Amino acid sequence: MGKLPFISVEVFKNGSTKIHFIESELYKVLYDLGFRFTRIDRKPFMYKHDERERIKLVNHFQELRDAFCDYVKKLEIPEKEISEVLDTFYAKRPIKRNLLIEHYLTDTDKPGPYLTEELIKQKENH
Repeated sequence: MGKLPFISVEVFKNGSTKIHFIESELYKVLYDLGFRFTRIDRKPFMYKHDERERIKLVNHFQELRDAFCDYVKKLEIPEKEISEVLDTFYAKRPIKRNLLIEHYLTDTDKPGPYLTEELIKQKENH
């Protein structure tokens, strides 16, 4: 299997392999895709910057998983490897609602007024 920074591959004596996700690298991919986490009045908000730096509130946690899977599908690696990575990803579900999201995706401790206003507005309109 090709070298992907967000996985490690364990090869057994019988030739079978086992894929492990490296959480810090997995969340780095999400960060590079524009996903961020912040707290406003101690309430958690996840959002994404798009290509034009517009802000979109992430309403469903599945959006992170879908974005990661889309990223993997676009990698220039053999189709078989893409399938193996995605099958393991779906089985293990390594992106979880836990403190790692906050740790790896937090951009700043205190969001600016525009970000705060935009996220609250989108939350109210959802």
